[in-house]
Amino acid sequence: MKEAVLICDQEKARDFFEKFLSSSGYKNLKVIENAQAARQHMIENDPDIVIINSPLATEFGQDLAGDISANITGSVILYTKTEYLSEIRESLKYEGVITLGKPIHTGELLDALYFCEVANARMEKRMLEAKKLKKKLGELKLVNRAKLLLMEYAGMKEDEAHKKIERNAMDFRKSKSEIAKEIIESYEGVK
Repeated sequence: MKEAVLICDQEKARDFFEKFLSSSGYKNLKVIENAQAARQHMIENDPDIVIINSPLATEFGQDLAGDISANITGSVILYTKTEYLSEIRESLKYEGVITLGKPIHTGELLDALYFCEVANARMEKRMLEAKKLKKKLGELKLVNRAKLLLMEYAGMKEDEAHKKIERNAMDFRKSKSEIAKEIIESYEGVK
């Protein structure tokens, strides 16, 4: 389910965004009325999209948008007065914040939501790839550590140690990292 956070302290705009997001498939919507509560909420939550309708009573919203964008994997849209748009857009472009001017146009908002969903999908894909690579790196470190122990304590050459780990993995139907863990555990007391 798509999750959205709306940070808005103006009732009319809040009603518009709530209806619009709900009709766009964002059934899990959290409405927050001030910057401090928004920052607190983001500590424990990672929504798909955050929309900030600036200015807020407690702050303008520009710093809040940058802070939130730096700490979540989802997308951030900041609505601001058109007269400030180019300056704010320039300051937030490297933070990954989509900045749009008021008045709010539904077509523009639909496009922004679409771009956010595309960006979120790409981010999720990259995060999965990074997770796989991190796991693979951990496995390689285990295997290399086991090879070093076999070289040091069993007098094997590197290619012999590597082949032993591969052979044991095939013979015992285990992964190379499982075999490496067993080798590491068997040599832990030797040091």
